[in-house]
Amino acid sequence: MRKKHTNPNCQCVSCKSKRGELKGKNHPNYGKRYPFRLKRKNIKPKKQYYCKTENCNKEITKSSKSGFCKSCSHKGIVISKSHKLAISNTLRGRPLSLSHRKSISDSLKGELCYNWKGGISIQRYPREFYLKRDTIKKRDDYTCQICFDSEENELKDFKRKLLIHHKDFDKSNNENSNLVTLCVMCHLLLHNVNTSWVKNESNISR
Repeated sequence: MRKKHTNPNCQCVSCKSKRGELKGKNHPNYGKRYPFRLKRKNIKPKKQYYCKTENCNKEITKSSKSGFCKSCSHKGIVISKSHKLAISNTLRGRPLSLSHRKSISDSLKGELCYNWKGGISIQRYPREFYLKRDTIKKRDDYTCQICFDSEENELKDFKRKLLIHHKDFDKSNNENSNLVTLCVMCHLLLHNVNTSWVKNESNISR
């Protein structure tokens, strides 16, 4: 073991630094650009590696074996249902900061939204539509015309009622032939897939 310096007037570097005698201009390397190593000459610049994906050109490290950046390396990979469920469970309940939530909201506003249809959601339903809702539900026996789930089961399982859907996606067309009863999930699927009612009419029981 090293012996401790007991002499208060010791002139070694460690003792001087402990006494604060090597601060600022008193330090032997004060003002030098490279205090701890000599400036090396003829240093070759590091080779830079970029993502192989077209129009990406993100810089990557040499150790990445695939040759793609993190965002491009997962494209085209088929993930199993168990893997998706595991990812969902780990991210569920994760608190998001206000700035993160605002950035997500701004990225899905207006025409940036994947389900944008020209602003038709802003249009109001006419009064005639609200007067006909109960009549259409009664005509369809209070069941969804795609999955045939009843309104009683919807209220029991999810505490929500059945909805009335416009087949041609036109809120002003409230003819009985254009209105049909759907559950919330089937209604969402029809609007998100953005398919016309004619393509799905084969699945409907009249």
